[in-house]
Amino acid sequence: MKNLTFDPRTKLLATFSISLLAISLDHPITLGILALLSFCALLLSKPQLKQLRMILLFVVLTCWGVIISQGIFYQAFPRTILFTIIPPINIGSLHLGGLYVYVQGLFYGLVQSLRFAACLLSGSALCISTSVDDLFLGLISLKIPYTISFLAIIAIRFLPIFASELENVRISMKLKGYKPFKKGIVSTIKSELYTTIPVLAGAIRRSREVADALLSRGFNPLAKRTQYRILSWSLLEKSFICLFFLCAVTIATIKILFWLYVNQILYFSALRPLYGIVRFYM
Repeated sequence: MKNLTFDPRTKLLATFSISLLAISLDHPITLGILALLSFCALLLSKPQLKQLRMILLFVVLTCWGVIISQGIFYQAFPRTILFTIIPPINIGSLHLGGLYVYVQGLFYGLVQSLRFAACLLSGSALCISTSVDDLFLGLISLKIPYTISFLAIIAIRFLPIFASELENVRISMKLKGYKPFKKGIVSTIKSELYTTIPVLAGAIRRSREVADALLSRGFNPLAKRTQYRILSWSLLEKSFICLFFLCAVTIATIKILFWLYVNQILYFSALRPLYGIVRFYM
């Protein structure tokens, strides 16, 4: 572990719990608190300034795009028009309904973007603060099947190489005179998509090389393995993360019960106060 002194199992369970809460909660305030908690975890991982700036920029731009797109293209009812972008147009017998920004769409986009932000920030904190070896040991210690853990670690090891090659491609394009939006947004989108082709080709080539190397060494992912480095997991840390994980599972279960009640599938009269709490705060 590089910066955080927590056990990798603690960070894995915390990240999973935050992801579970992100898909369970629907209220902007509780989701905002969850995103703030993830941001605090990111700061505790002590990222480099460049990493922090890139992560925050990606989160802000994505959240902004989700909120605006949902505000414009929201299809559910009721819908309240906040303002008009393009008014309705009548061309002969053809009627164009116009383009609007809806209040409910902005609210829905805010909820979705906060979910994304919470998951991205917590995942970034996990990746920055945990070495690949510790992450692998954490997965094995949590009884994740070896094959799944091995594939996950191999994929994670490729990410820095993938990012480095993508940066090299962009540097080459800039040296050849490429400037974003110089020839319009359509040309820029095409150029950005073209940058992924050599990078993906390299990833496919390396994956084949890794597979051949494993086969040539007689690697058997199903073979029994008995020797791993022992991780220390303090009782206090273990108790805290188990409690947090239990709270996340409990909230997810309560949300399922509330969904069953709303859809008139299953109803418990004794849970009426709980239904009210979920409706207004979760």
